[in-house]
Amino acid sequence: MSMGRATYGRLGQKDAGVANDEPDPKPKLVDGLQGVEIGGASAGLAVSGAFAKGGEGLWMWGFGTNGQLAKGDDDGDETVPAKVKQTKGWNAQQVIGLDIGGQHVVILCSPLPQQPAA
Repeated sequence: MSMGRATYGRLGQKDAGVANDEPDPKPKLVDGLQGVEIGGASAGLAVSGAFAKGGEGLWMWGFGTNGQLAKGDDDGDETVPAKVKQTKGWNAQQVIGLDIGGQHVVILCSPLPQQPAA
């Protein structure tokens, strides 16, 4: 759930008044994460994120500048959580922690457990 100012989509609520800078003090569900068992979440100044339990997915939303949403050259804001595409650099990794600062994101990863040989 999230509450506060919806500016830039940082609350992850599609019906929140993104253009309106009035705070909403009532907690509401974050859209787009239904059915996902959340393992952890973090919020920064204008960006939020969450990862699935077991590390099998990472979602980011909010202010899109400075590459904080992991969308490459696309600096557009995300008003609802967008699943981050895995790259070769972290293909065999699982997310085990997430921390968001003022203009940066740190994703703590661990190698995926190896499957026993058949």
